[in-house]
Amino acid sequence: MPVLTRERAWRGFTLLEVMIAIAILAISLTAVLRLQGMSAGMAGRVKFETVAPLLAQAKMSEAMSVKSEELASDQGDFGDDWPEFTWKLEVEPVAAPENLGETGERLRRLRLSVVFRDGVYSYELGACRLVDKK
Repeated sequence: MPVLTRERAWRGFTLLEVMIAIAILAISLTAVLRLQGMSAGMAGRVKFETVAPLLAQAKMSEAMSVKSEELASDQGDFGDDWPEFTWKLEVEPVAAPENLGETGERLRRLRLSVVFRDGVYSYELGACRLVDKK
């Protein structure tokens, strides 16, 4: 019958070694998951920064091309193509200097906001437009 020596009896991992390995694994997985979350957040930001200006320009072009009597504040979304984006157009008179006279009274300020995911990110675009005489 073989005799067990001390060297042979201590083969394997101790509880302390296993706990240290699990702690190292937990720390590394936490760092990887944190990086994954950051990259997902940056992907959403990049999507917004790319798409919002294009959508705002398209909607502002629509507002600039409508007839003067149809120009009014409005809001909505971009349909099924861009379901996470909404827009809001505000039309208001411009406080123009008196020396502009009738022209100053016909000026309107257009402020367009494009919002992503219920306010996570917002993009604003502004313009002025002359409306027809009444």
